[in-house]
Amino acid sequence: MRCNGNIEHAFKAADLLLSAGGFGVVALDLCDVEQRHTQRIPLSYWFRFRRAVEKSQTIFLLLDQEPMAKSTASLAAHVEREEAQFAGQAPFELLRGAGFRVSARRPRRQESARFSAVAV
Repeated sequence: MRCNGNIEHAFKAADLLLSAGGFGVVALDLCDVEQRHTQRIPLSYWFRFRRAVEKSQTIFLLLDQEPMAKSTASLAAHVEREEAQFAGQAPFELLRGAGFRVSARRPRRQESARFSAVAV
């Protein structure tokens, strides 16, 4: 779900989806929300979401420009786009693949791993 400016509604929707269960992935996209708003999100929200998913098969994916969930996250990943490959002639170019640089770390274990991925 995308926030679209109303953080409170987005959090209520995420809470309802996580409580209902039965979802493989619940994603909350806060990328377009101003940082001054996301910095005011209480830590209790992240603990609530963590408790909701820790005994389920659901992945709660939080998307933002800066780390938000801090120590409540199981895994923090930083993703940067490296390149994209296109085929064909403009205006009919097709995306053939994209490269990403991903660094991931587990906040509570201070482990870090770096790898590259190419999506085709």
